[in-house]
Amino acid sequence: MPRGDRTIVVNVPPEHMFDVVADYERYPEFGSDILEARVEQRDDPVQIVFFAVKVVRRIEYTLRLVHDRPHRVDWTLVSGNMMRTNVGGWQFNPLSGARTEVRYFCEIGMGALVPRAVTMALVDINLPKMLGEFKARAERLYRKK
Repeated sequence: MPRGDRTIVVNVPPEHMFDVVADYERYPEFGSDILEARVEQRDDPVQIVFFAVKVVRRIEYTLRLVHDRPHRVDWTLVSGNMMRTNVGGWQFNPLSGARTEVRYFCEIGMGALVPRAVTMALVDINLPKMLGEFKARAERLYRKK
């Protein structure tokens, strides 16, 4: 199964980055590949969230996300139209100067009929682009405060 693991530095404190990541329903506003994001259940620290993304074709899935504010968010797949596996998380490590080292990691397994190119696009192309979009959003919102 393809795995993604990337780390970036964001010029906001961990609490702020956590809040941007946990604001799921706003993802379509800044995530270029995110078509829908809808919180279906809130039971702190757990949220069940439906996502629809466009990666070669529309992919729909629901994740169970567990929050440990402001340190991390972990998820597992609840259901998906093409996914067999989707596990991963975000980690937020404080750095000096109100900066955060953000680590995003995932392991994705698609159904047997899904071309490997779709899975590789999720990990190799969409992951770096997505991290850049989250970084830009967090830094833009933080400057406004």
